Amino acid sequence: MNKDFSSNNALLKLISNGIKLWIRSQCKINGDLKLDLTGSLKDLIRGKLEKCELHATNAVYKGLKFKEISLESGQIDMRLNFLNPNTLGKATINENFTVQGKIIMDGEMFARSLKSDQWEWLAIWLSNKLTRLDRLSQINIEGNHLLFKPKDSNDTPKNDLIFSMKSSKGKIILYNENIEEIFPLDEAIKIENATLNGSEIELIGQAKVTI
Repeated sequence: MNKDFSSNNALLKLISNGIKLWIRSQCKINGDLKLDLTGSLKDLIRGKLEKCELHATNAVYKGLKFKEISLESGQIDMRLNFLNPNTLGKATINENFTVQGKIIMDGEMFARSLKSDQWEWLAIWLSNKLTRLDRLSQINIEGNHLLFKPKDSNDTPKNDLIFSMKSSKGKIILYNENIEEIFPLDEAIKIENATLNGSEIELIGQAKVTI
């Protein structure tokens, strides 16, 4: 076997393990986590990874639950500790980097996340902006539409409201014949396509990962 090829594979495996440790420190992976790395031996020794392809299932990031995540990064600058046996293979990402790809959220998971303290503000935003009422009792995805079931301040159920979803200029737009609102997103995230499919939310876009 070619020595450089063997060394390159060994180093990629070590870096892969290090990146997996870093990913698991950022989010909880309840399903599968697969990484495919690309980089030359020379660049890897210098701490530069050409790209990283990630596929994960049943992941939780900042309290949001994702059914599937498929991402591809640009170049990643990192540092691996080869000297300390206690941190061998642990990756430290040195600079911000970009990723692009697709995420899929189950509608039920999304609705459940909105009930958490961390995302209560988003439930309030959806209520105020889309239903003009104080509370949402339920959110469903039916076909390619979002179905909102609102309640007023007296806990009285009101008429269901139906919204569609699209992307425009990097943003997610929720709309019907009477209302159109831009979904609140971090400025580092740019959405190229947003669709509702059955019981799932599918988003395609890119983001800048800040270290």
